[in-house]
Amino acid sequence: MAPPAASGKWWPQRKPPTRKATAVEMDTARREVVENTKVALPYHDVTLAVVCQEGCYPDKKGHINQDCFVYEKAFEGDEQQLLIGVFDGHGGVGEGVAQIASTIFPKKLEALRKDAKYKSHGARSAEVPMDAIVVGPG
Repeated sequence: MAPPAASGKWWPQRKPPTRKATAVEMDTARREVVENTKVALPYHDVTLAVVCQEGCYPDKKGHINQDCFVYEKAFEGDEQQLLIGVFDGHGGVGEGVAQIASTIFPKKLEALRKDAKYKSHGARSAEVPMDAIVVGPG
């Protein structure tokens, strides 16, 4: 777990807006950008870019962008894996929830993938034994 931020919260915190809008506008200072990034995967290459932008609101009064994203090239140290996630914040605590989710999700996914009870049970093309198929309750 990361050390607590200056705000006392352990997840990354954005700086709040410093100016009040006087009209409906899109504040480009409240934009996070990841420029075009090329990722070579086993069967094709991917070019990705990210723009996370606060929306236009007529009454900004301290409104902040609640959305977060995550992308990790070479997820789990594997050059053949790319993790992309979007976390859409809503409501009074939406920013904190989205920030926590974007911080925890990659770590939790990696832990679950290492857990033996979630390992693959063979090749995807392998036949599934009839006694392994559960239909209905029980």
